[in-house]
This record gives sequence, structure tokens and C-alpha cells, in this order.
Amino acid sequence: MSARRWRIISAGLAFFCVFAVVELWRLPGTWRLLSPRTAMTMVLTGLIGVAVRGLGVPDAAFIRLNAALQTCRYRMSRTEKDDPRTGFRLTVLAVFVFLGLCLLIRPTQSVEVASDQGAFCESAADLQQSGGIAALPGLLWRGEFAEANRHPLFIGLLSLSPDRGSGQTLAAFFGVLTILTVALGGRLIFTSVTSGLAALLLSVNSAFLSCSNQAVCESLLTWLLTVTWLLMLCWQRRENHSLPDPQTAREENAAPRRRDFLLPLAAGCILGLAWLTKGNALPLLAPALLWVLIGPDRRLRIPAATLFLTGWLLVASPLIARNVNRFGSPFYNVNSWLLFEDTYSDPVKLAAERTLPEAARHYWQTHSLSGLIWRLVEGCMWEAGIALRTLGPLPGDDVRVLPGLLLAACAAAGACGRGTRELLLTGGWWLVSFPLLAWYVPIAAGDRFVLPLIPPVLLYAARGLVQIVRLIRHQDEPVG
Repeated sequence: MSARRWRIISAGLAFFCVFAVVELWRLPGTWRLLSPRTAMTMVLTGLIGVAVRGLGVPDAAFIRLNAALQTCRYRMSRTEKDDPRTGFRLTVLAVFVFLGLCLLIRPTQSVEVASDQGAFCESAADLQQSGGIAALPGLLWRGEFAEANRHPLFIGLLSLSPDRGSGQTLAAFFGVLTILTVALGGRLIFTSVTSGLAALLLSVNSAFLSCSNQAVCESLLTWLLTVTWLLMLCWQRRENHSLPDPQTAREENAAPRRRDFLLPLAAGCILGLAWLTKGNALPLLAPALLWVLIGPDRRLRIPAATLFLTGWLLVASPLIARNVNRFGSPFYNVNSWLLFEDTYSDPVKLAAERTLPEAARHYWQTHSLSGLIWRLVEGCMWEAGIALRTLGPLPGDDVRVLPGLLLAACAAAGACGRGTRELLLTGGWWLVSFPLLAWYVPIAAGDRFVLPLIPPVLLYAARGLVQIVRLIRHQDEPVG
């Protein structure tokens, strides 16, 4: 990177940190020496100093920095040595640590009728009286399933035993599945040590543990999106292997195999299940489909994208049919009305008062362009802090931003040497979700909204940690 780009990055970092410090000062409450707010302010102040110093560094220093980064990138891109036995031990440790922490955390979780947990249990009880999960597809196709806030998959599973304890057990079950998917499925893309370490990081993740001990759908959504992500990366590997050899392409092309198309079909089906779990998965469809369409093998792009979209439509069709038959819109959700509010209001009442286009038109007419931009910018600042906090492990609350910042730096290091297209999938999901979550901050914000996108980041963070240890151990090893 040129010196100019480094200075632009420094200026952006300084702006972000100054804004964050101002927001921390605006928070109500008293300042204490040993508090998360004081610690974060000190860290941000230090980053401001580093960023300001970076603006005045001579070009020669940036040249040396680029050379050092290239050396690190080369070493991190080399073939990693694997140790399956260590990976297995880390996986077992992750499962036992997660289960042990669940036993400690579960008694501290409370359920209120007005909370999401209470609403899920109430909706599941209503579904049980209507025939339970076996009757759910028919209810959806006929438009008789009335719940327009929470999506039906977790409600259907919870209807087997619609009470708080069963909901917590169900969420913990999907938490274990997510850990095993990261540890075992991650080996298809990363080494077993990296996957095992990522599973261990996930097992002590505060947001993951909290959602896995509540009767809510986030642990199920996290598992489904993790499976989708891994299937698509496995498809990328199959797709790369199907490319013809440049030296023999004229004589013999590598014909696509029938089983190669099972991966995009399965990925589309699983992403459809994710949308049946929560509406947050819908924006991920477009970048995932675009990612399939830019594959390296032109022969497979259209067939793979068609199968991916077909799988998604097959699974999502019951909910689409319910939305069209009952509400007249294929992607109806009452929470969409909250996108055009400044504070939380009852979305059911908002939907009864005006249509969604009318709500959007009224919002644009009553707000200035500068106000809209400020809402998005301020939301991005807050959402960045929430994302870093969500990465952090137990214990603590806002202080988790600090270990989250370290894990984010490790994830950036772990991304070095990975394929550009692989990073496009992860980055595309974050790029689509982040502005929407930022815009939604005045209405609702929290770790649970970011959590489903965290496992891929933890896999990169684990790889970064493993590679950093390798660099430290072999720092005297010649390069090249």
C-alpha cells in the first residue's frame, strides 16, 4: 500500500476513535477509575495518538512497514502444519467448557411474558394447540399461521414442548451443534487445530452462551448460517478443482461432475431454513447468490446459481406463500415498519395504521438528508462497538470490547493468505448486514443481532492466533 493510503486509514481511524470517545462522554452515569468506560476511553485515546502519529510519518517508514507486512503475509500464506490430535482435544474441551458454562449460566437467565422468550413460548403453545410442527407446513401454505414478527422454524420446534426449560435446552442443543460444526466442518477449510481453537473461542463467547441459554432462535440461526458458509466454501474448492488444466485444456477439459452441484443446492436449502428461523437471514441471499455467479469456472456459474436459488425457494416457499396469502407481500414482517421510526413502537399497530411504502414516504418527508446520514453514521459507530463486544469472551459486559478488539486484529491477520473470493463471501455478508443493523440501532441493538455472523470471524481469528504463534516460534527462519 502507498503512503497515501496509510494516511487515509490513519485519518479514518482517528475520526472513528474521536467519535467513539465523544459518545462515551455523552453516556449518563459517573466515571470510575476501574470501569469498562474508563478502560475503553483510555484505549481509544491511545489509538487516536497512534492515528495522529501515522499522519505525520515520512514515506520511508511506510515503505519499511509494507516490507514487514509482506514478509508476515508470505509466512502466513505457507502451508500450515496440522496436528489432528491437538484439534480433537480442543474440540472435546470446547464442548465440555460450553456445557459446564451452560449449567452455571442457565439459572441466572430469567423469562418475562413481554420478552422474546415469553413470546416464543406463547407462540409455540398456540401452534401446539393447532396441531404442532406436523401441521405447520399446511398452516403456512393456507395462510393460517398468524405470527408476523417471529419466523416459524424455531416456534415449530419449540411447539413439541412449549415451555421455558425446553426452549433453553433446545437453544443449548443448537449451541453444541454450532461448536461441533465449527470444529469438525471447519477442518474442510482450515486445519484441525485452527477449527478446534475457534470452537473453544466460541464456547466461551459471552453472547453465544447467553443466547444458547434462552428460549430464542439465535443459536439455531447461528448454526444454520455457519453450515451455509462452510458449504459454500466447500463448493468453491470443488469449483476450483473442476477448472481445466491450462496446459491440457485444448485436449481434455475437466467435465463438471453431478455431485459438484449438490453443494450449492444444499447451501440454498440451509439458507432458506435460516430465513424460516429469522428475517435477518433474508439480506444474505443476494450477496450469496452474487458470490456463486462470480465463480472461476464459467461453465458452472449459471447451473450452480440456479440450483442455489431453487434450493432456497423450495425451503422458503411455505413462508412466502403464507405472506402472500395473508399479507399480500412475499417477504412481509411487521418489524420492517420499525425501519422508519426513530424509537421503538408497537410494529403491529404501525402496520395497521399505514402501508410500508406510506411509512417510508412519511419518514423521508419528515427527516432531512443530514439527519438520515447522521443516523446511519452514528449507528455504524455504535454497531462497530457492539460487533467488537460480541466477539469478546466471558466475563464482563462492555469491557469485552477490549478482547474483542484483539480477536478482530487476529482475524485480520488470519485472513492474510486466504483466497480473495473466500473473503468476498464473509465480507459480503458483513457489508450487507452492518448498515442495516446500524440503521436499526435507535430501535434495538444488541449482541444477538451480530452473533450469527461471528463463527466465521472466530475461525479467522483462530487461524491468526495459530499463525502468530508460528511466526514467534520461527522468527529466525529464512524467508524465500
